[in-house]
Amino acid sequence: MADRLTQLQICLDQLVEQFSATLNYVTSEEPTPGPPVAEPQAQSPSKRGDSPAESHTAPNPSTEVLAMTLVQQEEEFTNNVNELSTDIILKTRQIITLIDSLPGIGVSPQEQLFKIQSLQTKLDLVEKERIEKIKQKNELLDWCEEVILQVAGDMAS
Repeated sequence: MADRLTQLQICLDQLVEQFSATLNYVTSEEPTPGPPVAEPQAQSPSKRGDSPAESHTAPNPSTEVLAMTLVQQEEEFTNNVNELSTDIILKTRQIITLIDSLPGIGVSPQEQLFKIQSLQTKLDLVEKERIEKIKQKNELLDWCEEVILQVAGDMAS
């Protein structure tokens, strides 16, 4: 359970970092339209002496490039915000999954206490078995040591 709690804490820390990074990105990288580009004022045909067909001005190429750049920046910004939002949603789902996997969800306190007591009883039994096995191991080590000493003594004589 401690491992799950550690994972949960790490995920929560990551989620906070993602929120912070997203807010920072949105506030600092939001594309803002530049100063409006003034279109050149067309002189009236009567002042210039031109015909009305000649008075129509061609669009300024720099204005078109600026407009395209702004559109591209807005699209990139929107895509990045969508990606950051998706990351936050995925991290939230991961946190929910970890929370759902924690023991004790949907179990009454009495049931939890009963389970703790039964586990404590099992632990006591296993601990007694462990101590018994350690005693057996020590007895076998002593026996092996005696056998080795006897064999060594027989070889020396």
